[in-house]
Amino acid sequence: MSPTGSGTDPNVVIERAKAKKSIPIQSTEILPRMREGGAFVKFTHDGSATTSEIVQMLQAYLKEEPVKPWWSPWKRMRAKAVKGKPWVEDMMRLPATRLRVEFIAGEPGAPVTDAVELSQEQLFQFFRPYGKLGDIVMQDSDSKILPRFAYLDYSSIGKAIMAKNCMHGFLVSEAEGGGKKGTILRLKYEQKIKPRYIRDWIVNHPRIIIPILAALIAGTVAIVFDP
Repeated sequence: MSPTGSGTDPNVVIERAKAKKSIPIQSTEILPRMREGGAFVKFTHDGSATTSEIVQMLQAYLKEEPVKPWWSPWKRMRAKAVKGKPWVEDMMRLPATRLRVEFIAGEPGAPVTDAVELSQEQLFQFFRPYGKLGDIVMQDSDSKILPRFAYLDYSSIGKAIMAKNCMHGFLVSEAEGGGKKGTILRLKYEQKIKPRYIRDWIVNHPRIIIPILAALIAGTVAIVFDP
């Protein structure tokens, strides 16, 4: 069903919020993210409130008047301010609860070694507002892989999607611990068990797989044809 028909159209939600809370906001563009189940909303305001205050008012409205799609009544629409520079692409990359955070030098053309590897405490501070984190896994200290990176494990895919879309491209300033030139956070989904690993395991273990398949086929035939 379309967002309009299901009551989750961002424009409809914003108009209702304006009528209910007198939020001084006007949407200018909606960029739907159908694969991830959300949308980027570009908006303008009259300056009577700051952007952060407008986001807080919209969040308060969504908490008081939950917007829930009929196919998922246990979930509700949420809104967060985009702090980074999201990469709006349409490649076949499926969302996951694990995010890979790469640390990139803030100055264009600077070597990757100029980037500062943030600590677990710093990453927690930046990413906890988007949802509960199950774990933060740092790259091994002796690893030679560049750029340096860390894994963030969220409790749900929705929270990981929100964090990725809001924090991708975020510049960590020197005051925030990003070093003199700053450090950019580059995010992408990371599948814990990649499909090719499962395929390779099946291909490389025929002595286990073939008897299992034979037993399943025999059992299925017996159930179907046994009077």
